[in-house]
Amino acid sequence: MIRWKYLFFMTFVAAMLAACASPSGPPFVLQPVVPDQTTIYAFRIASIVGGGNSYLTAVNDKFIGRLDSGTYAVYVTEPGRKVVSMRAGSIFFGEGEELGWGLGAFVGAVDGYVEMLEFDTEPGKIYFVQIPDGDLIPNDKALQMMDRLENVTLEAK
Repeated sequence: MIRWKYLFFMTFVAAMLAACASPSGPPFVLQPVVPDQTTIYAFRIASIVGGGNSYLTAVNDKFIGRLDSGTYAVYVTEPGRKVVSMRAGSIFFGEGEELGWGLGAFVGAVDGYVEMLEFDTEPGKIYFVQIPDGDLIPNDKALQMMDRLENVTLEAK
């Protein structure tokens, strides 16, 4: 009898963890390219690891979105040198650029914005930056990773 209870409990825990890591947004749709502009997608894949942290993300010191697990933000800008930076926050009691409460928020308050990636952009091109790693991801690979991420771009709300 104890084995069945243990099996049921472990199945329940596994299902709950899988639900926490599952993205809930509509399917990702690539925005049309603006010929004289650069489009930057900052994204964070769904993961249980670090799920209690948010990453406040900025491009050239302009806040573009609060990336929780399984989210992305889009930023269309003039081409040229771009610096992507992020600041740790917490998913608890935080909104927009507020840090919230929790360990992630404490780290973000101490560290401030940390530069993750600096790169040159060209007009009419799309760039994908994975947060919190700060890696520039090739478009074909990034498009496979973007499916079902939730859009948290400031204008999207």
